[in-house]
Amino acid sequence: MSSYTSKIDQPFMMQIEGVIDNTNASQFADELLSAATNAENSTFVLDLTAVTFINSIGIGGLIKLHQIVKSRNLTLRVLVGRTVGDVLQVAKLGQVFPVEVVSRLK
Repeated sequence: MSSYTSKIDQPFMMQIEGVIDNTNASQFADELLSAATNAENSTFVLDLTAVTFINSIGIGGLIKLHQIVKSRNLTLRVLVGRTVGDVLQVAKLGQVFPVEVVSRLK
């Protein structure tokens, strides 16, 4: 897993790629919470289009991210590819926060 953050204009964007599993899911969740806590823009975009797998700890991180973003009156957009989108759909997270299934961003 690798991450990238950008504060160029709006929105604040964080891009993640690879696999989010037991070896790195806690780090993923910590990075999400840190980024959300420090985000100064009105919209927080999380680009997961290059993530090929996410486990339950990673999903828990997304839920915590949503809670922090909501408490700070920010808008959350989660961009995912088809595979992660299917996982989030089964977990019904699209009912909790906006999940957009898109082709991989470059």
